[in-house]
Amino acid sequence: MESAAEVACCFFEVVIIGGGISGLSAATRLLEHGISNFTILEASERLGGRMYSVDYGDSVLDLGAQYIHGGMAANSLYNYAQSKGLLENALVQDGYEDLKNFFTQGGEVLDQYSVEKAFELLELVQYSLVAFSKVNGTKLTPEQNSEKAAFDAGVASAIAGFAKTPEAENYDIEAVEFALKNMGYIIEVLSGEKQELLGLAAKGAFIDLPGGDVNIPGGTRSIILSLANDIGMEFVDFGNKVKKVEWNENGVNILADIGGGMERECQANHVISTIPLGVLKSNTVQFEPSLGTAKEEAINNLNAGRVSKVHLHFENPFWRQGEGFFFFARYPQDLDLSEYFSNETDAGIYDVYEEDLSSYLNYDDKETDWTQSVYVMNEIVGVRNVLIMWVAGDAAEIVDNLSEEEILLGAKQLLRSFTGDPMIPGPFKITRNTWLKDPLAMGTWSSPSVTTKVSDYADLLTGLPSDENPRVLLAGEHAHKKFAGVMHGARLSGIEQADKIINFINNNE
Repeated sequence: MESAAEVACCFFEVVIIGGGISGLSAATRLLEHGISNFTILEASERLGGRMYSVDYGDSVLDLGAQYIHGGMAANSLYNYAQSKGLLENALVQDGYEDLKNFFTQGGEVLDQYSVEKAFELLELVQYSLVAFSKVNGTKLTPEQNSEKAAFDAGVASAIAGFAKTPEAENYDIEAVEFALKNMGYIIEVLSGEKQELLGLAAKGAFIDLPGGDVNIPGGTRSIILSLANDIGMEFVDFGNKVKKVEWNENGVNILADIGGGMERECQANHVISTIPLGVLKSNTVQFEPSLGTAKEEAINNLNAGRVSKVHLHFENPFWRQGEGFFFFARYPQDLDLSEYFSNETDAGIYDVYEEDLSSYLNYDDKETDWTQSVYVMNEIVGVRNVLIMWVAGDAAEIVDNLSEEEILLGAKQLLRSFTGDPMIPGPFKITRNTWLKDPLAMGTWSSPSVTTKVSDYADLLTGLPSDENPRVLLAGEHAHKKFAGVMHGARLSGIEQADKIINFINNNE
């Protein structure tokens, strides 16, 4: 294939925008049905999108997506990885049920007995929210469509019901309730957004597959490389930043910036756009005519995902292998840090120096103190001296703009404050990708907001001008009505959109 810089105008049956798992899966589907006149326009110099692995000794670190959620035959991605031998010796984590170290501010540890009971009740609360959404999802107004309000009500109901059981006599009810309320922050990490901004209406439409979270020994890039090998690199053009898609009922015209002040124009009968939701929301890629009211509203209604995933490296791990899971729980009064970092605080214990921290921590304003939004750190299977620190919501945007030194200091103080160990070693370096600042991502993974409607996902998947004449098709993790926000949903969206083109071609031969 000619290089992009040598092509002024070219024609393809299909142009795929984006070389992530959606685009690559769409490409393999086209090839499977004998359609080879296509190209993949990738803006960066690598494949994978938000599936991004880097070498780390004999292992890898996944800076973006990490787990196959649902290790079972109903998961297309799991089946593919198994068939390619990519899951040999893969370990499975069963959610956060192994989160043994449940700390409170000041070094207190919540008893495991209460934590385990809280996890049991959390499953009941989550089940009740899904059941409620399935029945009422299409009828909820934006004012009623709040996962936070529903979760709080579910917690109150679960605790009240549990308190009436004979078993409750063996528990500290207040401790169980405290743990359960804090577990709402686990939902924020899993959903990629603050709970106050999460919607309830579409929750019942999603399918949460059993089978645990499967760690991929070679990282997510092993899947990307396998798909690329299935397709052939001759179908990929790197450094093609699409900036405009013009379409009508007869075809499409794509304009891409290829660097050096040069542009590339491609004409095609069909386009599958796997542009991430955050980029779509930014309107940095123009569609002419527009995608239409239904699609634009669906795009605006969804959360693009705000998570900062930071790998903290330690010289020597202070945790035993298999026990590197830490939850930092907070009482309401803990959100005011002044009592912990006042002038009277023993600086030798907390190793806090106001002059070092003032540039990024404001102890009088929890909204600017990003450490108050860190609730979870966890070890990585197969990597001995690294913890992942997860930050969601507004604080993720703060963290993505902090220097490595600022993050290292904040992480150290967080660990010392919550474990109560004034000498616990802090991390010495970090590894991350700042997804919220990345112009090719502008977010992490999608979630429904309080304005999201169940019909939004169907609107995103409908072809333009129609499914029967699919000139423009959207795909990606944000565009699957059953598996939104996860890798196998992204894969299926690409396959399903490719099928519409295949059907069109077959019906018009």
